[in-house]
Amino acid sequence: MKKFQAVVREFTKFSVQMANRSYLKSQKLKVTEADRRKIALLEAENATLKKDKAALEQRVRMLKEMIQENRDGAEENQKELQELRVAAQTVVESVGSIGESDGSLAGQF
Repeated sequence: MKKFQAVVREFTKFSVQMANRSYLKSQKLKVTEADRRKIALLEAENATLKKDKAALEQRVRMLKEMIQENRDGAEENQKELQELRVAAQTVVESVGSIGESDGSLAGQF
């Protein structure tokens, strides 16, 4: 009888250990499944962020091109302004020489 009781105790102890192992495995599987879901969500978010980044990089390139075009246009405007200043100075000098002559166009030339 003592041997039977020892076997029953040993079986009970073994059964509890197996139940604990089963419970722990179940918990690990739940955590693993939750982690897989998180990974899937993070991968989707990462893909979205990559698309957003690509769109922003494209926008930055466009803005840089616009800035360069504006700089080029500003340089052209500065040249044109300088040419207009020279033309205006020439007109002013011509008008000044009219005042010094007898006032006729023939007298200027």
